[in-house]
Amino acid sequence: MEGAELDKVCVGAAPMLPVTVLAAENDRPYSLYVGNTNIASTIYPDNAAYWTSSDGGTNWTSQLEKPTGDSYIHYNGQDTLTLHNANIQGQYDSSNRYSGYGIYAVGAPGSAVSLTIQLEGTNTVSGWSGIFVHADDGAASLSISGTGSLATEGTGDISFSGIVVQGNGGKAELTINNVDVTATNTSDYAQGILLQSADSSPATLTVNGGELTASGQRAGIKYVFGSSGTGGGTPTVTVSNNAIVRANGGISDDSSTDIQIGADSNESNGGIVWNGKDGTVYGDVTLQEDLKIGEGESLTLEIIM
Repeated sequence: MEGAELDKVCVGAAPMLPVTVLAAENDRPYSLYVGNTNIASTIYPDNAAYWTSSDGGTNWTSQLEKPTGDSYIHYNGQDTLTLHNANIQGQYDSSNRYSGYGIYAVGAPGSAVSLTIQLEGTNTVSGWSGIFVHADDGAASLSISGTGSLATEGTGDISFSGIVVQGNGGKAELTINNVDVTATNTSDYAQGILLQSADSSPATLTVNGGELTASGQRAGIKYVFGSSGTGGGTPTVTVSNNAIVRANGGISDDSSTDIQIGADSNESNGGIVWNGKDGTVYGDVTLQEDLKIGEGESLTLEIIM
């Protein structure tokens, strides 16, 4: 069924999952590398600055005034990074232990870490992992929103991804609000998105509007719990506001708890989740007229009579 013109569909009850709550402001990144430059440490009193790159997005130079060009980033010195038509490229440098990633945010020792990315225009990020938000001892959270789009690519294998959120001492949260995001790593045994939390802590993906496409040979979206990858935390996918999640390569986890997929109970609209070639509508959804179901794909509608 291609180009199906479908209106409003009411579907059966789905698991009701909580809205993601981001970490507090004091969980801002201890270091925040964009390409090979730590933009969390500057000559400015509050560490807030605009940044531009002249080498394709690997090294960045700061300034206080908004750049006259149309490609730049801005960091507010707290927890919000704005990308404005930015191209970011991580390259490995043996003298910099944090190099190789497109964007790398790490929390202070013993602390959680939270990063918010605001999108303006068209943005691309690539590196071993495109975006890596990492807490050694606490929870980790990443929120992406704005008015633009984002394409992330991981070029490393196995543990590298388009997006990684890893909370070694707590939960891992990825929230996408009404923007289009792609996260890709097509290397052998890699995944588009990797969410890793502590043994019994939750790992949550929340998509509120927009479209998320995650692609990988190992999995589109992968959940890992604890250092052994076999903990009992709960992996969840929550959709709302007619969001579409496409996990090309499927959704997989190593937890003893089943993956919970459903609509957000606090929102009037749900969304669609594609787990490989199988799509399911969750909640009350208005399907786009140009929605296309590809060869070998199927979409399940549980219509309430």
